[in-house]
Amino acid sequence: MNIKFLYHASPNKNITILKPRQESIRDPNEGPVVFASQDKSYTSCFLLPTDDSWTKISKYTSTSHPSIYLMVIANEKRFNELDKGGAIYYLSPKDFYLDKSKSLIEWTSKKEVIPLKKDVFDNSLDAMISNNVIVYFSDIETLQKLRRDPTNVIETMKILKTLTSENEKRGLHNPIHKYY
Repeated sequence: MNIKFLYHASPNKNITILKPRQESIRDPNEGPVVFASQDKSYTSCFLLPTDDSWTKISKYTSTSHPSIYLMVIANEKRFNELDKGGAIYYLSPKDFYLDKSKSLIEWTSKKEVIPLKKDVFDNSLDAMISNNVIVYFSDIETLQKLRRDPTNVIETMKILKTLTSENEKRGLHNPIHKYY
């Protein structure tokens, strides 16, 4: 896989060195790492500090259409209060490793990383939408329904089609209506 850049998102717009940390733990034995991804759309979902209790990030891939990223947020007020924008940092993949047993999209580095450049955003919602993430604000009950059986794409899409995405509210295309 020939990757020119990996991406790291942060609400901090002024990072000069990314240091390995153990704040977000996907594996307690992994130790402090810097997370990055080859997918800028996915990365944009991390501009705002959230957790799985009130948000859900999903990716839908098919041979018949491009990948679709979704961000479902069950607390619009909380999101808006936390949303101060941030930056997506471009990183060299040189010191990063992809452990496919843990993720096919999250790379890690145990070394400090100096960003090559960055895109700065005034708010996270605009950043996600401009990076082709379909964003929905919903209630907690809808979020819980979406979590019940994440492999049931038909049921998930049926639920999402009852909602209006923030993208649609801005007059933008929602690929879910085209492909599902």
